[in-house]
Amino acid sequence: MNYKLDTTNKNQHYLNIEFSSKTTGTETVLQLPAWRPGRYELGNFAKNIQQFNVSDENGKALKFEKQTKDSWRVDTSNSEKIVVRYNYYSIDFNAGSTYLDTDTLYVNPVNCFIYIPSKINDVCTVEIPKEKGQQIACGVNYKFGKIVTQNFHELADTPFVVSSKLQSNFYESNGVKFTVWFYGECKPQWDKN
Repeated sequence: MNYKLDTTNKNQHYLNIEFSSKTTGTETVLQLPAWRPGRYELGNFAKNIQQFNVSDENGKALKFEKQTKDSWRVDTSNSEKIVVRYNYYSIDFNAGSTYLDTDTLYVNPVNCFIYIPSKINDVCTVEIPKEKGQQIACGVNYKFGKIVTQNFHELADTPFVVSSKLQSNFYESNGVKFTVWFYGECKPQWDKN
């Protein structure tokens, strides 16, 4: 499952998301998570989705219907690939949300990335835009403009921040390297143990 992010509408706090994957037969179900790891609570993340469009690999619109508040059933009987484009209203900046402004992109995949339930164990890739002067803080490797996770479970547990307001340092303990990230205007005393 592949995701491509676009921050063109950052002034309006809309994160543009393109999701693509091979289809699962004549019908493909799309799901947006309703659970929040760590908080063990249900959320209504679908309320932030707008302009939901589904097409095949050639750009031909596919018929779909909403099954529940956060799932869609798509007719993929004549398609090998599904492409879904939508935007996500990203106004809340807290540990469990997704946020976008003119300098910062904070993504919590569990609330804004749809997935195909039957492909939940497939590899996921996310193309992440980064402007000059920005850094990315992420729990998995960011290489060549994207992150790759082993499956959707790992992706859902991998929030990331892209901003020019990030600073980091690392330390080692028992042969394990730990990276510490700070966001905003703070002055950590890196030289203190």
